[in-house]
Amino acid sequence: IVCWNVNGLKSRADSQRGPVQRFLAACGADAIFFSEVKLKAHCGSASHKKGDGQPRDRRKPQSGGKNDAERRKNESESAACKELLRGDGWYPPIYSLADIRYAGTALLLRRGGPVPSKIFFDLPSVAELGAAPRDGDTIAFGTRHE
Repeated sequence: IVCWNVNGLKSRADSQRGPVQRFLAACGADAIFFSEVKLKAHCGSASHKKGDGQPRDRRKPQSGGKNDAERRKNESESAACKELLRGDGWYPPIYSLADIRYAGTALLLRRGGPVPSKIFFDLPSVAELGAAPRDGDTIAFGTRHE
């Protein structure tokens, strides 16, 4: 398992595509958790902004926009990040994104590696886990940024 504060997937896609892709190919991890991906969650409303109450798809980066320039920028950013994380050995990323380009996480799982039985996007309750954690168990979770 690798955890990496990537400090913006788009900036890595622009300036360090080769080194990142070589790392993904050679690291040997079954799972890579990226924090601070800095991608905006998808919103169907053209006039969306932080805290507006509009529904978001937090598992998908924003692809539209209020005008052609913003739409092209969002689509270009999404394509660059998709290309950065593309690799024969990995499933497509699983995202948990924020309203604005702040924070956000992504998970890459290796094809042929262990498959999680559940993925939580909030801290699960003991009932959701099925049993109280035993000593030595690990619970991974992320925080939600509003």
